[in-house]
Amino acid sequence: MTSMTNTGYARHFDETQSIEVSQACTGCGACLITCPVSCLKSSSNGIVFIGNGCTFCLDCLEVCPVGAVKLIRRVDN
Repeated sequence: MTSMTNTGYARHFDETQSIEVSQACTGCGACLITCPVSCLKSSSNGIVFIGNGCTFCLDCLEVCPVGAVKLIRRVDN
């Protein structure tokens, strides 16, 4: 299997960016299997992004069959 890791993106990561899993998530687990650092976890509410150690390779976005995993910009008040 060819790695989909986007190693160049991590160099451009901005602290205001995060990964979000929307309600469109079907819970298939593709992102869980793909994440090389286990930053996504299954919970009673579906798949959630934990973030600790995330390299922002964006593999989770690439494998989600329904596009539920998104790169977002956080807005802190």
